[in-house]
Amino acid sequence: MKRLLLFCAFLLFFTLYQPVLGQDCAAAPVPQLAVGLDGVVRFTDGQPLNLRDMASLAGQVVERIPEGEHFTVLAGPQCADGIYWWQISVANTGTIGWIAEGVDDVYFVELANSSRSVNLPAEFLLVVQLDNGSLVLLDTDLKVLDEFPSSGGELVTLSNHYAYVYAPQVLPDSVLVIDAHGQHETFDFPQMEGVLVNFAVAPDDSAIAWLYDQTVTQPTFDCDAESDCSRIYSLVVTDSAGQNMREIWHSEIGYPFPLVDLGGWVNGHVMLRYIPWGVAGAFFEIYGGRPTFIEPQTKDIIPWDVEESYLSYFTYVSADGAFFVHPSSSEWDLAVRDFGGNMVYLDEYNDDT
Repeated sequence: MKRLLLFCAFLLFFTLYQPVLGQDCAAAPVPQLAVGLDGVVRFTDGQPLNLRDMASLAGQVVERIPEGEHFTVLAGPQCADGIYWWQISVANTGTIGWIAEGVDDVYFVELANSSRSVNLPAEFLLVVQLDNGSLVLLDTDLKVLDEFPSSGGELVTLSNHYAYVYAPQVLPDSVLVIDAHGQHETFDFPQMEGVLVNFAVAPDDSAIAWLYDQTVTQPTFDCDAESDCSRIYSLVVTDSAGQNMREIWHSEIGYPFPLVDLGGWVNGHVMLRYIPWGVAGAFFEIYGGRPTFIEPQTKDIIPWDVEESYLSYFTYVSADGAFFVHPSSSEWDLAVRDFGGNMVYLDEYNDDT
């Protein structure tokens, strides 16, 4: 949209141009920037904003500034071609040039502090209904950006990050990753068969793990070990640029089988959680029926070596991804184990509730 609007303004300028001492910017958006303040390129249509060597559509493009990029305002505004122009210095590159603030009623940039800022604890789970959105990574000093690329879904926190979740069973081509300073990268969705169950971002934001689920035959309580009831799971990882997709785990699971969920990243490994499904007590053992950790590069599988009585449920509880808690299937004892499955805490509860 930015390029189209500027192109139309460019044509109008050379078609109707008459030499005048002053330029008319009455139709341009009211200037909102100011010299000395920090600004950011707004998220509008996914296209970068042109940085020119002069305050005019006739200026040469010296850099294309991506959406979400920050800058410092050095001078302006200047009115030319019916547009207000500002001289800026791009935060990441230091390049100096002129940008258009907007055309008609569309702003291309805004002040960096125009986003709503909130402070939330790491455990806080925020669910926000949005008409549009993207995958967003933020720290605890959160900035909730006002606008996102058009789509539908919910915004939730995952592992101390914000993560945009698209509508169920609808996989767009890519998602956008934004940190608390507005820096962003695009992650491509792996084009896999099945439904995206979950995804988890590595603690250093270097990769995303994606879990896909494909039901071969809808499971029922009539299924048995000799039937064709099964599910196919695929676990893939992409790097921070959305490249180098690699499948690190693939399995067709027969009945009785657990539902598989993605537990997140733990000590550089991707954790899979097996949740019992079906008749009480039915638990199909995969790698011993234990929590499983997969190293993305080598694809080495590290199962927990724990007693069967502690396999029914387990929940990730620590901020650093080292500890888990799960009750016993028989006595509901509370057990906490480290990454290697070693018991670090055990407490017995006699209350059947």
